[in-house]
Amino acid sequence: MDEHDQSTPAGGHELASEVGERVRAVISAAEAAANALRHEADQTAAVRRRVAEEEARRIIEDAKGDADAYLAERIRRMEELSDTVVERAEGIVARLDRAEDVRRQLQTLADALGESAERLANEVRVGSPPPTVRSPSAPPASAAQPVPGQGPLPAAAEPPVAEPAPAPEAAAADVAAPDPGAPALEHAPPPAPSDRAEPAAAVPDADGSDVVRIDRREPPAPEPAAGTPDRREADEQLSARLVALQMAVAGGARGEVEVHLLRTFDLEDLTSILDDVFGQGTDADKRVAWPRPAGGAA
Repeated sequence: MDEHDQSTPAGGHELASEVGERVRAVISAAEAAANALRHEADQTAAVRRRVAEEEARRIIEDAKGDADAYLAERIRRMEELSDTVVERAEGIVARLDRAEDVRRQLQTLADALGESAERLANEVRVGSPPPTVRSPSAPPASAAQPVPGQGPLPAAAEPPVAEPAPAPEAAAADVAAPDPGAPALEHAPPPAPSDRAEPAAAVPDADGSDVVRIDRREPPAPEPAAGTPDRREADEQLSARLVALQMAVAGGARGEVEVHLLRTFDLEDLTSILDDVFGQGTDADKRVAWPRPAGGAA
């Protein structure tokens, strides 16, 4: 009985030692497996991290390249637009300078036309005396007449030759030039019939000589020009056009200009003049808009 009791603890001790060894072996194997798994997980995580970092770096570089390209394109486009804006601004400034010069020239021309229109209108309203024609000069002395109490002239004396009459142009030059505003020649009284000298008939000498007296023929007075009424109407049209332009520059309306022209000039139709100044088909309140300087009245 004692021997059996002594052998039992020895067998249990060996079993416990064996179990302990196995447990330690299992734990060691588990730890080794865990370490292997941890190491593998660390390596896998490191690889994935490197891949992710490379992908992120690539994406960032691509985005940065796209942003740089877009920025460069926008800068280039803005430079082009800036150059275009500068060119257009310079062109506008040059146009404004030229427009100012043209406006000054137009203003000077309008002032000159207005002064001419006023002067012509005053001359037309005031008028001037009709042109005067010089009276024909006395005929030159004819051949020598016999003196009473003396003998007859010699028969061999030759009759004087009549001088040729001057051309009608020379006679027309003797007419005094009328003033610009003078009425036309049709208002001048026609020359009297007695003004035209008739050729004198040959008068035989009392003593029976062959000497013939020939009077000098004066040229006929110039007839009024056939186109005088047309020329006068053209002058009226020009004067009315200048007055209309002056009033339009001064800011007058079409109706006011028409009333003034009807009172001042003897013209039946003013439509063409008013259409040229104010535009065709405009109403009575139409006014002409003239350019003003950039620094004009506010």
